[in-house]
Amino acid sequence: MDDDKLVIAGRAFRSRLIVGTGKYPSPEVMVEAHRRSGAEIVTVAVRRVNLD
Repeated sequence: MDDDKLVIAGRAFRSRLIVGTGKYPSPEVMVEAHRRSGAEIVTVAVRRVNLD
């Protein structure tokens, strides 16, 4: 099972762990946590803005 990759839209990922970018005390802590996790997929929040 070590070679069982997650494939999404034709892209293969070694890790199935998906991490977020919110709730970290600083950008530096977030980057280090992501690096240490080994995750290859990171979620981000997008805020909508009314341009009218």
